[in-house]
Amino acid sequence: ISLAEEYALPLWLAFGHMNRGWSRIAQRDIDNGIEELRRGLSMYDASGARLWRPHYFGLLAQGLASAERIDDARRELSAALAIVEETGEFWCASELHRIEGELVIMQSGSDDRHSTPPQKLPSAAASRAEDCFRQALAIADKQKARSWKLRATTSLGRLYHRQGKREEARRAVEEALEWFKEGHDTEDLKTAQALVNAWHATGRTRACPPSRPRSRHPNITAT
Repeated sequence: ISLAEEYALPLWLAFGHMNRGWSRIAQRDIDNGIEELRRGLSMYDASGARLWRPHYFGLLAQGLASAERIDDARRELSAALAIVEETGEFWCASELHRIEGELVIMQSGSDDRHSTPPQKLPSAAASRAEDCFRQALAIADKQKARSWKLRATTSLGRLYHRQGKREEARRAVEEALEWFKEGHDTEDLKTAQALVNAWHATGRTRACPPSRPRSRHPNITAT
């Protein structure tokens, strides 16, 4: 940002603010991050540039969702998807549809971040979210974009698990993880692996009956 200001490079200044805004959101400085990301987008539009706008609108939608401003998030995401259709800039379309599915879940009032165990979604919301995730998967498949596909599969797996389709959830995410031979310290892979590990642990807990209390007298079986 400093160099872009010094050398009067408005396009790179816009990129700097957009990326720093997203970084702030990721570090939970959400309101300031949203403000800076919006400022960067305004500067980017003023420069006349058009590429990358859907991607940054998608990041803004995620930031607004983190602030629980779901209606605002959906408006920004709709803008991103409209630009994709207008310009044909489909490289991030899979991720945009995945975000759309997550927003459907959040707007249903059943976001699983605030409940343990996660609440089961109403069937209409679950169906809409699944459609979004499957569209994301179809686009990622067509593009052979495995990173986008992993994210979409992880979101779909979470949905399946909370809807009681536990075996389908575990199998889908495990198969997605098998595609990757490296990069296991990246955030997306760690998230997916942690989910599978947690689901395996839950399955073992369900499979084991509660132990019977021991009597203080070794020759007497508790009944």
